[in-house]
Amino acid sequence: MREMVVFPLLAPLFRSDQWIVAFNQLFSRYNLHAVKIEDQYFDRKITILTGKSERVARDFPEGAISRGALRMKNIFTGIAYRLTSLILNARYRRDPPEKIIEPVGIAQGDIVLDYGCGPGKYTVAAARLVGEFGKIFALDIHPISARQVRRLKRKHCLANVETITSDGETGLADASVDVVLLYDIYHILKNPAMILEELHRVLKPGGFLSMSDHHLREPDILEGMQAGGLFKFDRKAGDIVYNFTRVG
Repeated sequence: MREMVVFPLLAPLFRSDQWIVAFNQLFSRYNLHAVKIEDQYFDRKITILTGKSERVARDFPEGAISRGALRMKNIFTGIAYRLTSLILNARYRRDPPEKIIEPVGIAQGDIVLDYGCGPGKYTVAAARLVGEFGKIFALDIHPISARQVRRLKRKHCLANVETITSDGETGLADASVDVVLLYDIYHILKNPAMILEELHRVLKPGGFLSMSDHHLREPDILEGMQAGGLFKFDRKAGDIVYNFTRVG
């Protein structure tokens, strides 16, 4: 047996121990045994023990990510993303993004950054609020998300939406955004302080950040968002959304 670190694995929905069990069940025929998963921002990197079968040697060569490993990575990423989308879409049927975002305070002509946009439902809702003179930047770490948002853009004829694929930095200019949406993403940020610094940088003075996270209690949201002194709680916008103003 030998130890080998292989591909990054998207796993926001399950604990590390659950992924280890699932991996070992799925790949037992390869004589692969997962022993450790490390969080790396939004992804997780899995360490496995491998046997010396021909199949393992072909698909998982030592010291390299083979075409087989990359294929498995893409399969896992796609499956996990689609599972996440299914869960979110079920939630959206209960809590439509249009109703959630309406009391937030987005105005016609606003420049909005939807950070961690996922399947793009809030992106579409925000694009309709800002109108033709506004702009929505839909950012996510995964190219699958960008493709899905672009499909929604074409479907709904939204000329005011632009996608960004990034694992942290937005690439936007200082003080260029009126509103940041941070919905259902905070709990999986590896370095939330760094992300909040970036969001503070791109927000205009007087701009605000709108945050919601079904995985966190209200005290955790208020403490986490205000810990660095960059944002100050302003008001609740509906039942599950919290607005924070930019400090400074």
